[in-house]
Amino acid sequence: FFSTFMLSVISPGLMWLIGWRLGQTAGRNEFVIAMAHGLQGGAFFLATINLTRHMCRSLGLGESHFGWPKGPLDAIRKSMWWLTVVGLPLTLIVLVTESQPDEAIKNSVGRTAFLGLQALFIACAHAVWHAPQGLSKQLTLEKMSGRVDHWWLRLCRLCQVASFAVPGLLAVLALVGYYYTAVQLAQRVLATSWLIGGAFVLHATLLRWLLLAYRDLARKRTREIRAAEDRSRAPNERRGEFSLAEPTVRLADINVQMHKLVGMLVCAAFLFGCSVVWVELYPALEILDTVQLWPHPFSITEKPDATATADLTTVAYTLSLGQLLAATVVGLITAFAAKNVPGLIEISILRNLNLDSGARYAISAVTQYAISACGISLAFGCVGVGWQNVQWLVAAMTVGLGFGLQEIFANFASGLLLLIERPIRVGDLVTIGDTTGKVTRIRIRATTITDSDMREAIVPNRNIISGKVMNWTLTDSTTRMTFTVTIPNTCAPDLVQQVLLDVAKAHPHVLKDPAPHALLDEFAIDKLTFVCHVYLANRDVYNQLRHDLNSAIRAAFIREGIDKSHQEDEPQIIIHLPEAA
Repeated sequence: FFSTFMLSVISPGLMWLIGWRLGQTAGRNEFVIAMAHGLQGGAFFLATINLTRHMCRSLGLGESHFGWPKGPLDAIRKSMWWLTVVGLPLTLIVLVTESQPDEAIKNSVGRTAFLGLQALFIACAHAVWHAPQGLSKQLTLEKMSGRVDHWWLRLCRLCQVASFAVPGLLAVLALVGYYYTAVQLAQRVLATSWLIGGAFVLHATLLRWLLLAYRDLARKRTREIRAAEDRSRAPNERRGEFSLAEPTVRLADINVQMHKLVGMLVCAAFLFGCSVVWVELYPALEILDTVQLWPHPFSITEKPDATATADLTTVAYTLSLGQLLAATVVGLITAFAAKNVPGLIEISILRNLNLDSGARYAISAVTQYAISACGISLAFGCVGVGWQNVQWLVAAMTVGLGFGLQEIFANFASGLLLLIERPIRVGDLVTIGDTTGKVTRIRIRATTITDSDMREAIVPNRNIISGKVMNWTLTDSTTRMTFTVTIPNTCAPDLVQQVLLDVAKAHPHVLKDPAPHALLDEFAIDKLTFVCHVYLANRDVYNQLRHDLNSAIRAAFIREGIDKSHQEDEPQIIIHLPEAA
């Protein structure tokens, strides 16, 4: 990356230095001052072109390190050549004419160069998108392979439309007489384009850093495994040094949450940069407040004082386009934050604390609900609907819905109690009624329990709060397993007990504390019934442990000569028939 950057700034640095020296020696010569400003501004334009071209070259930074496809990189590199040969002189003309005071030169020479520059941008966009191996072809291939999300494809298509529409709109503004406005907008559009490119490079750089970090971690673990094998191998078995294969780590191996975290950080940086670039145009957006969506504002009669009983006043409420757009933006930000901020908190904070998965899930869920509530409140505030305006309506709706939808409200309140009190947590093994399984989700209305057959049972939260629930792992996940063995009464009880204990203690999943125990539970004339109790740390290995112990008990009984089979003798009835005469 450093070498690519240094190769990109050599010629722009010389151009900027020449412009700076011209500005120092210009005195009051307006043309020289304008030329100095033009060279300094053109240096940044040339640096952007050089940096893009060097990143897109064959086996360059984009192809070798970022993993970008070769076809679109070739198309972008060819477009950068045209921007250098044709676009740089046009940019210098626009910058020089804008830096001198003569309006006639601006509106003639400057406007012509500006129109030519916008036409060049459209031609380069066409070459990049519609080349045989351009971006459109690459997006089509990725869409067919299913490697990208639909929202990313829509965003790329939006960028494709904007790459043609924005230069065309700026050219139209310059043609119809709004040349100054077109130039100001073009400067900010160019700065926004730099931010977009910088966001892509920053995102790719962070992912590359994560890839290298995971690769170093894999290499370290490989060395540790090799060292452990060398220590465990006898000295006479060591054959000398050998090289292990380099661990292969792909971007798909990196945690998905880290991808989301990197994406959120890059998006936040991009939005902050856009706010800085477009901050001077914010006052112009106040014109949207003059666009009334309802030509005739509606009125609400209010008391000027909460204690007054007379002198009612009429307050007019209106809804403008600016308020609606602000509420829409707040709603979109709220939806994005409610979906991603809990995951960010879990990655950056909760995983570093001594909390179980249920506690992390509860904190994330409550955070999501709090963000949603605050965002909805702010969105209503943007359209002028405050608490003082709707409190009477909320009170009436609460009473009405409380009677009509009391089950839903009861489940809602019960869901909050489950997240706060936490009688059950995500990951707990519970029994509710005739359903036994793991808690996988706790939502506002219901809780999802997945049983051993991978069937999901949706249990209303009210049933959990008001009903009987058996939580197998609330304070201790230790579980007891019971075996019942029936053998003939001719077997020695002490031998059977010792065999059962030996088999139980030999299994690695059986806990030493509490220790397993076996006892003679019942005896009859022809059989003995033994019960063996073992304890395991959790129920994740319950079925496998039962199979292993049953198989081991059978093998041990056969080895010790204990007949486990038992079959009662059926009574025989003998009938004597009289002999025939």
